[in-house]
Amino acid sequence: MSRWFTLVALSLALGAGLILKAGVYPTQWNWSLLLIALAGVLNGTFETQRRSGKFDGVVNGLMIALLGWAAFQMVPLPEWVIARITPARAELAHAAGAGYWIPISVNPARTFQLLINAGAFAVVFLLVRNLGWHLRKHLWLVMLPLLLFAGLEAVLGIFQFAAVRDASLTAPSNGTYVNPDHFSGFLEMALPLAAMSIIAAWRHGVLRAEKTAGGAARTIGALTLVAVILMAIVVSLSRMGFVSAVLSLTLTGLIATTASQRNKRHYRSRLAAGGFLAVALAASAFAFLPTDALIFRFSKLLQPPDPLSELPQIDRAAIWHDTRKLIEAYPVTGSGLGTFESGLIRYKHVAPMRTADYAHNDYLQVMAELGGVGFVLAMVWVAVVYFKVLRAALRFEKGRNWEVAVGLAGAMTALLLHSLADFNLYIPANAMVFAWICGAAASAGLENRAAVFALPVTRVVEHTESQV
Repeated sequence: MSRWFTLVALSLALGAGLILKAGVYPTQWNWSLLLIALAGVLNGTFETQRRSGKFDGVVNGLMIALLGWAAFQMVPLPEWVIARITPARAELAHAAGAGYWIPISVNPARTFQLLINAGAFAVVFLLVRNLGWHLRKHLWLVMLPLLLFAGLEAVLGIFQFAAVRDASLTAPSNGTYVNPDHFSGFLEMALPLAAMSIIAAWRHGVLRAEKTAGGAARTIGALTLVAVILMAIVVSLSRMGFVSAVLSLTLTGLIATTASQRNKRHYRSRLAAGGFLAVALAASAFAFLPTDALIFRFSKLLQPPDPLSELPQIDRAAIWHDTRKLIEAYPVTGSGLGTFESGLIRYKHVAPMRTADYAHNDYLQVMAELGGVGFVLAMVWVAVVYFKVLRAALRFEKGRNWEVAVGLAGAMTALLLHSLADFNLYIPANAMVFAWICGAAASAGLENRAAVFALPVTRVVEHTESQV
C-alpha cells in the first residue's frame, strides 16, 4: 500500500510543479521538493529491490559520483590547489580579494540551490525505479500521471491558441509554463509513451479477443491523447520541440518495428518496409502538420534577431561561442553547478544589455558548469540508462511491459534531442519528468519476460493469417 501512496505523492509533486510555472520560481518549487521528500519517507528511497538488475550498481555509482562532484565544487580548498587545478578560478578569486580557502564554484550559494534540486531528482529516479519493479504488473499506472498531466497541459495549450489566433499570427501556446519551448519539451516526452499506449490497447484487445466497449474506449482515448499532444506541440510554435517530437516518434516506430519483426520470416524485407513507413510518416508530418505560424518561425532562422519583435529570437550561436570560452577557462572542474550566469559574465559578448542565464544547450552548459569530470559522469549515466531501456525494447517484445520500454526510449530521445538547442533540464518540472522517465527506464520491471497474456503474439498472427 505504501507504494501506491508514494506514487500519489510523486504525482502531487509533479502536479504542483506544473501548476506553479513549472518550478522556475524557487519559492514555489519548494512545495514540490517537500512532496518529493514525503514520497521518499513513504516508501524509503533506498529500499532494496529483490532484483536490482544488471546495471543498477553502475547507475547508482555514477549518480552518487555526479552528486558528489557537484558537492565537492563547494568545498573550500587551499589557494595553491585551486591555482593548479583551475587557474581561472584562482585568478578570479585573487582579483576579488578572496581569502586563502577558495571553492571551485564561483557562486557556492547557487550551486547549493541546484544541488538540492539534483538530489530531489535523484530521489525521484530511485523511487520510480523501485516502483517500476514492485508494480511491474501495473507499469502503465506508473506512467499514467505523466500522460494525464500532458493531456491536461495540451488541452490548455490548445485553448490558449484558440483564444488568441485571431489576435496574432505568431502568439504561442505555453500551458502553465513561462516558456513555450519548455511547454513543448514536457509534451514531447509524453508523446512516445502516448503513442505506444495505442499499441498496448490494441494488443490487449487482439490477444484476448476483446470486443467490449472498454477495449475500444482505451484505444480511442489513446489515439485522442496522441492527437491532442501533437497538436499542442504544433501550436506552441517551438521549432526544436516540433523537430524533436517528430524524430522521437520516428525512432519509436523504428524500434517497435525492429523488435516486433525480429523473429518473423522475411525479417529484412519487413524491417525495411517498416522503416520506410516510419520515415515516410515523419516526412509527411514535417510537410503537413506545421501551421502558418510555425512555418513563419522556421523562416525566422534565416533572418537576424529582431529584439523588438513579439517573439525575440535569442542568438544561440553567439551564446554558444561565449560558452565555449567559459569551457576553455574551466575545462576540468567547471565553474560550479548552476553558475553559468555568474561564470559567463567575464566572457560574455552576446546581448550586452540582456542577461544570459542559460546556454540554450544543456550539453554545453553541463560542460561549462561541471567541467570535463562532471560531463563524462553525466553522459555515461545517461548512456547506461538509455542502453538499458533500448535493450528491453529490442529483446522483450513479447513481455508484459514492452510497449512501455519502447515509449520510454522515445521519450528519452525526444528530450536529448531538444537539449541541443534549449535548457529543459534546468526547468525543475521537466527535469523531474526526465528523472521519472529514466527511473522507469532503469527498472528491472521492463525486463519481465512473462507474456502479457496467455496467447502469444505469434499464435494470434498465425491464426489471423489462417483465417485469411
